[in-house]
Amino acid sequence: MGAACFKKKKEKLDGIPKTLWEIEAKDIDGNMLTLGEFKKHKVLIITNVASGCSLTNKQYRGLVKLHEKYRDRGLEILGFPCNQFNGQESGCDLDIKKFATEKFNVQFRLFSKIEVNGPDCHPLY
Repeated sequence: MGAACFKKKKEKLDGIPKTLWEIEAKDIDGNMLTLGEFKKHKVLIITNVASGCSLTNKQYRGLVKLHEKYRDRGLEILGFPCNQFNGQESGCDLDIKKFATEKFNVQFRLFSKIEVNGPDCHPLY
């Protein structure tokens, strides 16, 4: 978890969480939380999401369907937008939330945009 993020070859970043539950992230509404808040759930699906990807419709519809079917049995879906792949998530958090909720009725947890590779990658990755 995050150990692949290096400033220089063989130089690990300071402060990398030791467990998934210690990782902090900002949700789409700007609230900071730790993934430990989801520890009570039996299953987590942690995924990248994007509004402008050719697979957006299929991905969001599938995630919404899974969430609706299994949320009462402990499934939690955590969607992390990222704009590092051909600019497929160029909007701000407000735009991302509006798109996901209005077009797909997303009710699972969305997070603020993060980077998943490079020197500023989020500790989750």
